[in-house]
Amino acid sequence: MLKLIMLSIKLCLTMKCYPLLLIGSVIILSCKNHSKNQEKNTNVISLSQNSNTGNKVEEGYTNSKNHDPYLLIGDFNGDSYIDTLKIVTNNKTRKDALLYKFGITKQEIILPNGNMLGQDFDDFNWIGEMHKIVKGNKVWNNVKNGEIIGQNQVGDSEKIILQTDAVFIHESEGGGGGIIYWLNGEFHWIQQD
Repeated sequence: MLKLIMLSIKLCLTMKCYPLLLIGSVIILSCKNHSKNQEKNTNVISLSQNSNTGNKVEEGYTNSKNHDPYLLIGDFNGDSYIDTLKIVTNNKTRKDALLYKFGITKQEIILPNGNMLGQDFDDFNWIGEMHKIVKGNKVWNNVKNGEIIGQNQVGDSEKIILQTDAVFIHESEGGGGGIIYWLNGEFHWIQQD
């Protein structure tokens, strides 16, 4: 069901079919499972934030055709409004980047490579797996001295309780990936094998 919903959202955004996206959002909201772990307002989508007209950051980029999903929805900056994260491709360099759009502020941030995360990768073409990690989960760096370690080998002081939704990205085969989360106005990286 979730995969069908994500596919529908992806199709509506690609085709700029905002009325269908609005109807789909209403259906999703009416069927929403009222879990105590869900925050208010995290399913509200402002269609105007998805418009490409006059969008300076997104100019020169297109939605990635090499990733599925290429779009995640969550509260990535902790303001209780829906944000989007898309994998986009630079039209000139053909390198993939991450484009965050923060809902209420409409702030857009593009991560073209790992530099803003303190990492040395040149682009995000390598992403094979991507999913949201919900606010409140404990996360930690699971690599120490080049070795993969388990939760029991990490002290509580080294674990982080996410204050916002985060994104897990990983290579499709082999190792390598991490968690990107927002804290105090900037992105942070946690290594995952």
